[in-house]
Amino acid sequence: MLTKDQLRKTENWLYANARPLEVAKWNFLFGRASLNDVTAALLKYQNPDGGFGHGLEADMTTPDSSAVCSAAALSTAKEYGLSLGADWVKRMLSWFERTAQDSPSFWQAVPKSVEDYPHMSWWGYEPDSKFSPNPCAEIASALLCGTASQRVLGERAAARCVEYLLEEADNWMHNTYCLQSLVLALADLGSPLLTPEATAAMDRRITGGVCLDQNKWTDYEAQPLDFVHSPGSRWYGLLAREIPANLDYWERTVTDDGIWQPNWDYGIENDFSRAATKTWTGYIAVSRVKILKAFGRAEG
Repeated sequence: MLTKDQLRKTENWLYANARPLEVAKWNFLFGRASLNDVTAALLKYQNPDGGFGHGLEADMTTPDSSAVCSAAALSTAKEYGLSLGADWVKRMLSWFERTAQDSPSFWQAVPKSVEDYPHMSWWGYEPDSKFSPNPCAEIASALLCGTASQRVLGERAAARCVEYLLEEADNWMHNTYCLQSLVLALADLGSPLLTPEATAAMDRRITGGVCLDQNKWTDYEAQPLDFVHSPGSRWYGLLAREIPANLDYWERTVTDDGIWQPNWDYGIENDFSRAATKTWTGYIAVSRVKILKAFGRAEG
């Protein structure tokens, strides 16, 4: 159980170091802010064209709109129960519709301008990139609730994602996160795309992609709580036996400052990597405390 004293240290670190977005999330979790405050902080990253940029995904800094940053905004909206019928979401869905391409990837993950600003190598511009559920599945999950034409586009993208889910054997965690979001949307809509075969494939992807060796959790591996955020999760039963150990691990590894160090290293040391590390540290702190609260492991 994280104590009030430990949570106070987390709060002090966030107030001194984190982005306003993470501070707004934190204050909402503890009843000191509203969802409007979370929305207002998130909208600082939205461009007039409706897409999101400005480093919302901290590993790139181009101010221009990107599918990756816009998908990150969708993920935040879902995580905090923001209305997907809000005007800002409608403008973002219009941006997705306008920028959809007749290509295997549906959307270019990042714009060419990413090369003009500090970014990590995995977000380099690739004009002929192959299909990936990251971020396509996250985008499709929201388009399915849009206008008639957006729903058509969303169905096409979702069908391709389900095809990938059924055929591809990779268990890369970021693909899985996006596919989870899509599966939840398909389930809510009662979509025929979510067949028993697709459901079973999603379960296999999670159980095949999770790392159960605690000695490897300091490495860049997906832990049980990365896939199951609360006891009410659709996938709780898959990992129920492993979750207590992961909760214990998070409680055990929180630092004296009330944070968790990211389990990766950029391999470079410069202003950009230091800023990105600080941003992700704040993001991880809020995310983990939110999950610990959901499991009754944090006071207050």
